[in-house]
Amino acid sequence: MATFTSLPPEILLKVVSLLELHDVARIRQASKRLQEISQDRSVWDSLLAKLRLRFPVPPWFSSANTSSPSFSATDLEHAVLATYRVARAWPQPRPTPFKVQPRQGDMLLGLEMFLDRWLLVVYAEGSVYLWDTVSDQMAPPGASATNSRTKICGRLTDENENKLARWTSCAAQITDDGQKLIVLLNMRPTPKPYCRVYEVALKAHSSFKLLSIVRLSEPGIIRTISFHDNILLLSRGSAINLVDINAKPQRDIVVISPFSDDLEDMWNAAIEVRVFSRHVFVFKARSFEVHNMDTLLNTTQSEITTTPISQHLFQNTTFREIKVSRPTIAESDGEVLDIRFEVFAYDVLQGLFRYSVQFHLRPEQPPYFAVALPEIYPLTDQLASQYSRLLPDPDLLTPSPTPSNEARHAFRSVLNPSSRGFVSAYAIGSQGRRAVWVERVRGSTMREIHVWNRTDATEDLVIPSDPPREIERVPVFTIASPDLREDITRCALSESMGLIVLGNRAGELFFLDVDV
Repeated sequence: MATFTSLPPEILLKVVSLLELHDVARIRQASKRLQEISQDRSVWDSLLAKLRLRFPVPPWFSSANTSSPSFSATDLEHAVLATYRVARAWPQPRPTPFKVQPRQGDMLLGLEMFLDRWLLVVYAEGSVYLWDTVSDQMAPPGASATNSRTKICGRLTDENENKLARWTSCAAQITDDGQKLIVLLNMRPTPKPYCRVYEVALKAHSSFKLLSIVRLSEPGIIRTISFHDNILLLSRGSAINLVDINAKPQRDIVVISPFSDDLEDMWNAAIEVRVFSRHVFVFKARSFEVHNMDTLLNTTQSEITTTPISQHLFQNTTFREIKVSRPTIAESDGEVLDIRFEVFAYDVLQGLFRYSVQFHLRPEQPPYFAVALPEIYPLTDQLASQYSRLLPDPDLLTPSPTPSNEARHAFRSVLNPSSRGFVSAYAIGSQGRRAVWVERVRGSTMREIHVWNRTDATEDLVIPSDPPREIERVPVFTIASPDLREDITRCALSESMGLIVLGNRAGELFFLDVDV
């Protein structure tokens, strides 16, 4: 009599590849033959593909990379198990964070995670650190990793003779091959402001290499770099400044909105700039706009007033800060272009807004934005009252992981009846699947760490006219900080590993890891 295990191996393998993780774990204990089948590489490749639809997976385990023979079945099995454990631990209370000792600087200027692994830490007084935060459970094959999160791979100490000069803004970007990080540092006060461009390899025992010192005609906030054009992009008020790194003499192009005036600079300043596929995306306090990079660079003028090729206006919000996920870009024959990304935008008086943004470019059609607002985290009763289902039910609120009399009133009016609190720092993952923010309740010394998770890929299919939901967040840790120097002002996130890095006003760093 034929049995299940007597089926041909290719059929058994096909059946096992369709199972979920817990079923594979059980079936491999049933017999020696099923155990051997369950150890086939295709089984774990299939499981990892399913997990990608639900959870963020480390970039080095992307579908393009795992097709390489350098990834064994054991490597893929470790990736599946680690991803599952992080997903299960992500919304759970966190253990006490690890505090970096000694303190590396006094004024934390930048804190950002790259490729879910490399942490860049910038201090205004002139020091930069590159950390490798990967652990053994999530390390790519062949990587040297330990369970410690304290691996400094590279450091830079500024040797500027002017001791009063400080770095005032910074930005960084991964090179196209994913092997290096370009770091941009803007310095003032000096006789003339300038930007230093450094390069550091993403590996152990790296060093920062100075590539260029770019003199700036006027001070501005450094935003990003276009590798293809060797162009620095800075913002000053609502204007964007494009600076050619290689041009001698230096060439600057100032891009001004046709509606720009003193009021525009005050209420609609640029707060983030990104370059996606030959297009400059400018995120302002009350609008998103797109410019064509080639059109901007083809001008012979030093100052141009140009209308963006596409624009989306916000009427009732004024954003102070915007975080953008890594975009998904689809191009066809150089004529069809689709760019999709997630945005978390913070309005100090209203709360956090999560937008799903799509930019479409079609032949013989004007380019256009499709901006949907799936979720809001309201910090004011007025905003919540606009959407009845955003009003919190006290009986349904997620309790604080460290309850206290102060934290218990986190979502009720405290002192100011129109405002419940404010967000001091937040970060969104590079894949736009997870986010974290630090909330301080008004009239309280408590700081709560909240996490958000998008588990279903179908949530991307949002109809712009649908009313927004409330962001389903979970508090995972509470910090008491009676001293203002202990306020959390920066945070970074490795969404696939679940690691949260916090930086306070005193320059101290804390690693808040998942409890797996």
